Amino acid sequence: MKVYYFNINLDKHGNHVVHSQDCKYLPKIENRKLIGRYQDCEQALRAASYLNYQANFDGCHFCCGECHRTNS
Repeated sequence: MKVYYFNINLDKHGNHVVHSQDCKYLPKIENRKLIGRYQDCEQALRAASYLNYQANFDGCHFCCGECHRTNS
């Protein structure tokens, strides 16, 4: 299991990007919010969407590639 966070700032597509704790692109602590510990990024994305239902989320291309849906 990994710990996941999302960037509180939006990317150019209007998404909050989800990162695992070991991602080299993990935002600074003041720019991220904890989602929690999950088996995979799909679970983390679902949890983030459930807790923040008005926001859009996408997986980081580098650490959550299987959850990355937006083209650059």
